Amino acid sequence: SNEIPVTTINLFPNPVVNQTNITFDLAKASDVTISVYSITGKMISNKTLSNRQPGEIKHAINASDLPKGVYFVNVQAEGMKFKAAKFIKQ
Repeated sequence: SNEIPVTTINLFPNPVVNQTNITFDLAKASDVTISVYSITGKMISNKTLSNRQPGEIKHAINASDLPKGVYFVNVQAEGMKFKAAKFIKQ
């Protein structure tokens, strides 16, 4: 079978005060959707970055308006699987 490897998402800084920066490697050119979810599974934000080229992708997530707590970030890109990343809002 042709298993798709799982790609790791990095978040820094974490814990977060105002903003965290997400970085990950994109295997091929694709639209990329970055979603933030609360610990209860409610979608907080959803941003699509159009036609990104392969290589390292960096994107800032504004967390200044988020209540304190635990959040998950998920990334979707064509032909790729990502391991959801967790951050703590202080």
